[in-house]
Amino acid sequence: RVMGNPGAWIDGARREAEARADLAMVNERYIDAIARCMPESDAARFSLLANRAMYPEVFRPTAFQRLYRHLQDHAGALGILPEQSRAIERINEAYEEAFEPLRTQWLESARRSEPAAIVLDAETEAMLRCYGYMGPLDPAREEVVGLTNVIRDRIDSLDESSTQKVLRAVGPEVFARIPAAAYQPELDSGFRSPLRGDVGDFRVVYLRNAGDRAGLDKGNYDRP
Repeated sequence: RVMGNPGAWIDGARREAEARADLAMVNERYIDAIARCMPESDAARFSLLANRAMYPEVFRPTAFQRLYRHLQDHAGALGILPEQSRAIERINEAYEEAFEPLRTQWLESARRSEPAAIVLDAETEAMLRCYGYMGPLDPAREEVVGLTNVIRDRIDSLDESSTQKVLRAVGPEVFARIPAAAYQPELDSGFRSPLRGDVGDFRVVYLRNAGDRAGLDKGNYDRP
């Protein structure tokens, strides 16, 4: 981090990003190799736990999945009727069908964005310190990092619409007895505030202009 010499700083970040990506590839290769040696049921559980350790946000239960689990565990206490339970099952099946491709996109985005974020942070800080310019050397890298937020927005919308369907299925009186924590998962960003009840800081990606999504809503998530 030598003032006036951003090249070495950014190159160091690139080497770190490449090493982290290579390590992730090794992990994934051996996860598959180990899973192939296990019975099918154990292999599926092992793969899930291993991927959750590598990409905790991607494999953490979503708001709706937590709500569905709570409804299953407390159906009797909540007074949910059999026909309501069947309606909830249908809502959950539709949710999982829509969610799975989004999680696949999220996982692929996480694989690409984590190394890109290291370089993007280094570029932005180096250019700001050395030249007073806040921006990446490669604007496309900003889109890669920001793509994860776009996918998460889509998942949030799916969670909200599915939760509303559950509300209509069980009625407002039953739904009012469901604790908010059941469908509002705790945010575990890795940063914590000393204040009770404060969820902590979020990692922020600054785009070139306020409100500019840099073409992220134009189907770019389908690109390889």
